[in-house]
Amino acid sequence: MIERFRPDEYVASVSDIDFDALWGKGIRGLMFDIDNTLMLFDTDTVPVPVKEMFARLKEKGFTVWLLSNGRSERVESIKKQLQVEGTSRAAKPLMFGYKRLLKQAPDLKGKVAVIGDQVFMDAHLARRSNSYGILVRPISLEHDEKQVKARRKAEARIIRKLGIVPKKLAASKDRRADMRIDGNTTLFGVIGDPIGHTLSPVIHQILIDHINENYAYIALHVKKEGLEDFIKGAYAAHIAGINVTIPHKQAVMKLCCRIDPSAQLVGAVNTLKWTPEGYVGYNTDVDGFSHLVQLAKVPVKGHKVLILGAGGAAHSAVAVSYLMGASEIVIFNRTQDKAKALVKEFQDRIRQRGDKDTRLRTVSAENLVKEEFTIVFNTTSAGMAPNVDMLPVSLAEGEETFYSQIRFALDMVFNPSETAFMKKVRQGRGTAVGGLSMLFYQGIRSFEIWTGKKFTYQESESMFRSFMERAENCV
Repeated sequence: MIERFRPDEYVASVSDIDFDALWGKGIRGLMFDIDNTLMLFDTDTVPVPVKEMFARLKEKGFTVWLLSNGRSERVESIKKQLQVEGTSRAAKPLMFGYKRLLKQAPDLKGKVAVIGDQVFMDAHLARRSNSYGILVRPISLEHDEKQVKARRKAEARIIRKLGIVPKKLAASKDRRADMRIDGNTTLFGVIGDPIGHTLSPVIHQILIDHINENYAYIALHVKKEGLEDFIKGAYAAHIAGINVTIPHKQAVMKLCCRIDPSAQLVGAVNTLKWTPEGYVGYNTDVDGFSHLVQLAKVPVKGHKVLILGAGGAAHSAVAVSYLMGASEIVIFNRTQDKAKALVKEFQDRIRQRGDKDTRLRTVSAENLVKEEFTIVFNTTSAGMAPNVDMLPVSLAEGEETFYSQIRFALDMVFNPSETAFMKKVRQGRGTAVGGLSMLFYQGIRSFEIWTGKKFTYQESESMFRSFMERAENCV
């Protein structure tokens, strides 16, 4: 029964389809679904990589059509952007739209691939029409129509029963082979010590691929003693933008010609932009952490927030908590002196902004269990691979009570994607979100600062999905 829904191929995205192999199998016509296959539902602008893919397909000799039940004016606009041979209302899994298009090229009967994201519609249509069926994992489930969302659960069960997993052709490629550098390339990069663990090149390659500009992004190992010489050399070499990670975020501030107000509040810089006067310092960790808070729907405003840790990442968490209107910000660190120093540092900065400073304080380990903390942000490295079982708070007494009271938790650790801290919070029925989203969105903000380009919400979510697919192979 379920075999009638089995596709000939199941891929992670249209970029993972091996069109050369299809040509070798005798396929000459391609019928694409639009929404959640080529682009997000109800968006009007076709992403640049999709336009380029269609240009290559037509150059190779494929006949390309679009099947969609979308608004006619929108579908017509997409048709013009992609310059395809024809479009038709889908009426899937019925064959009216398929037959209507095939009448334009009757010699292609039996040589057509149907490509779409729905099992009941696209995969089933391919079977009914004796076409080659390619099921594509949907770009995003968030913007599906209600009736489509209802079908997704049943489709997921069928996919599990069929025992199929999406192929990731694009993710398996060596990304370095895609990099083209010449005398006109604009260079960006990330510096740190160590640097081998960084996912920043993965993020920025996705952004570069999306806009199709002559940009390149590299990771560079820079030690503390070589920081100043590197910055001088990078500026002379006109490296247009630099991400800065551990341990340079504070030391690099004195090498900036100007520092953005958000970075001044945090007391750390993670992004440098080349200007004729020198490098300007920014802190996009604030943007990334703000996105993480919004993603998890954490009710920071008017509530007490506990921040675990007092290092560089804690600075961003304190700044975001302050800017989002937390009623009280409490710092816990194993070394109390470091926590007190962080509190004083921010009290001074907040005072300079003309605000009162009574909302910041520290808490000791023994007093952690004497208070109730429902919102907790972990900024320590506890639980990061390879120490995946380590918790940021380990107490001789009251540990279970502490974790069971947490309703909202954010963990800046991104490797593994689910940490021991997150598991502990979820066991107590709290909501816990990891650091991959923050990492990606701070990267987007850096890229926007360097290039002046702005990504829409739909573009950002689509690229984040690509990042998550690739990150699975890295973390």
